[in-house]
Amino acid sequence: MELRTFNSAADVRDYISALVDEGLAYHFDDDPYDVFDDYALAGVIDFNTMQMRDYCEEHGIDSFEILVELAK
Repeated sequence: MELRTFNSAADVRDYISALVDEGLAYHFDDDPYDVFDDYALAGVIDFNTMQMRDYCEEHGIDSFEILVELAK
């Protein structure tokens, strides 16, 4: 997992898809440091998710809806 920036809805979808594909999907209200044992990984996921949430809030995107859709 790498640090990401979010400039489009496609970026959000790609990030959530990567989480699902890598078996790292989690509820975005949870603290990644509580969910993942790898501290460095948790830091990257925490940063990415905060950036994603800010982008989604500014653009009216429901990240949970995307997560549910992709996790099926």
